[in-house]
Amino acid sequence: MNRRERRIAIARGKAAASAAPIDTAELVAAATAAYRERRLADAEVVCKRILSSAPAHVAALNVLGLVYQASGRHRLAVRTFAAAIAADALDAACHYNIACSYQALEQSEAAAAHFKKAIALGLSGKGVEQLLMRNAVIAACVSRVTDDELARGG
Repeated sequence: MNRRERRIAIARGKAAASAAPIDTAELVAAATAAYRERRLADAEVVCKRILSSAPAHVAALNVLGLVYQASGRHRLAVRTFAAAIAADALDAACHYNIACSYQALEQSEAAAAHFKKAIALGLSGKGVEQLLMRNAVIAACVSRVTDDELARGG
């Protein structure tokens, strides 16, 4: 998505914002759905709408950070996840997500610290293995170890 498309989406979002207020939980659900459907501009607009009235809303910050990650804006993602962590230092998903952006920025020490924190916090009840395997570097390492074990007959 280019800048022009983002600006158009933001303008659409501002027009929608002038309509009747919507429940924040509904907005978070809408932003999450837009992100999952790869409608990144729509997700960004909805998150910014939430954050305009609740700047420390952890779920909105997390989804917005994911949008920035998906569009390759990792520095902005790190700032967004850091704001979410400042609001709730015990949110394992935010620690995991910031670690992924630090990894993309080749800041391995910061990435490792946040991966460790995410694991220690239990990744919000999600299976640790499932979430960690979403990371391409970790998945490649596990695959290499598995292949080595199979080659040795174990």
